[in-house]
Amino acid sequence: MLNQQLEHLINYGVQNKVYSIHIELSDKKQSEEFSALNSTEIFDWLNNNGYRSHLEKMILMSLYPALISDMFLFIDEALNCLEKGRLTTAYSLFRKPLRDNLFYLEWLLVEPTNFAGMFYDKEPTEFVLDRMLREEKVLPIITKAVDRVGKTGIVIPEVIYEMRYKSKTGFYSLNAMWNQALHLITTSKSHNTPKREFNLIFSDDEDKFTQWEHIYSSIPVILHYGIEIAEALMFLVVGDRPSEFRINHFHRELGFSVWSRDLVLRQNDPQLLKDFPNDLDDLYVKCPSCKKKIDVHQEQARALFLDRKIKCQYCNRGVSIESIVVNNPI
Repeated sequence: MLNQQLEHLINYGVQNKVYSIHIELSDKKQSEEFSALNSTEIFDWLNNNGYRSHLEKMILMSLYPALISDMFLFIDEALNCLEKGRLTTAYSLFRKPLRDNLFYLEWLLVEPTNFAGMFYDKEPTEFVLDRMLREEKVLPIITKAVDRVGKTGIVIPEVIYEMRYKSKTGFYSLNAMWNQALHLITTSKSHNTPKREFNLIFSDDEDKFTQWEHIYSSIPVILHYGIEIAEALMFLVVGDRPSEFRINHFHRELGFSVWSRDLVLRQNDPQLLKDFPNDLDDLYVKCPSCKKKIDVHQEQARALFLDRKIKCQYCNRGVSIESIVVNNPI
């Protein structure tokens, strides 16, 4: 479901011409010059003729769908590999979209004009991710992105950072598993290759069970967060959140709350409870028919997520996801 929402964002942008910009040229001569340009010449012409702001917006409108589309395709293939039990291949495919693509989307969200200008003016070596990590500029960008999507106090930037970029975060480190999936031999102290081994290729049933647990305990966290970033960027361009996105947002948050509660209960890990707080205990919705408050705890929330509707415990009428979003301040 989460990856389908990335696809929905791409299609929404195309259908609503979000990726197009309107440029008012100053005179007929400029109009003739512009009409004669090929696609590779447009950026330089805009920069050299006083349309820098249009240039930066055009870069943003080009980068957003390209990064999202690339992210979607890699994740889609990774999920297909999971269905076939190809865990090492899935790990490899998850690495690029959730480590690289997502970072540049975060950067675009918090500093759109600055990044668009840098993308045009600078060599790629100036803003390559590894350099940003060395200069300790990644965590501040993630922190700002978390604030921009309204998740401060709910999503912990340090946890998101460490899962994607650090190797010493224990079981929930994605970075360590990504490196092992991509390289037969790793030398990091936290995940060095044992003697007479190659990484992951001799995995037995117990190893694979651990890898399954790891994937389904970590990937949803980053993917859910990535959708929030992608949506926030879309709304940066179009303004208010359309009703269809409000419905998707509530459905997604509900599913994530159910999943995360199940994870905490299954793992019995106090650190998880601290790192990924859950608000299902405080969730209630107002029945659109009888106007009474319906408590939505774990099993009711699961039913609402899976069936997109539940029955009011007071009037026994059906309450849909759509009616909840329309009739509640969500």
